Amino acid sequence: MDPTGRDPSSGRRCCQALGGLAPLTVLAGDPAAGMRLADEMVTAAGTLPTRQSLAMALTRAAQTALLADDLGRAADHLSELFLLLDAMGTDRWRGDALEIAAVHRQRCGDSDRAAELFAECDRLRAARRERGGASRLLADQVREARRTPA
Repeated sequence: MDPTGRDPSSGRRCCQALGGLAPLTVLAGDPAAGMRLADEMVTAAGTLPTRQSLAMALTRAAQTALLADDLGRAADHLSELFLLLDAMGTDRWRGDALEIAAVHRQRCGDSDRAAELFAECDRLRAARRERGGASRLLADQVREARRTPA
């Protein structure tokens, strides 16, 4: 407990819960509510002392925006996520970010850039010995985007 009597991990748990609920709400047929939950998650994560929670929140928010077919907001979340990852000096979440960005570019009609992003994602994941993508909610969109010729 912190001096106020609050559990310091409760904010992180709230963000994690919203990270699951936001995209599922979109998939359940309410994209506006899902996007509101994603915004709430990003706002809450921004108040936490660690930037890792914000990286997770931005990743989930970008996924949620793609599921909601809101390409503009997906791009905004991805831009903020890449800036944050660069500032953090980490490649954690970068594979997911590259994969989400590739799907985004494919959906925007930029197949060549999507192919470049998928290749970069694959190189990064191989170097980090990561198995597959963590973008399970976007698995169908990732498969479809990878099949589309550049």
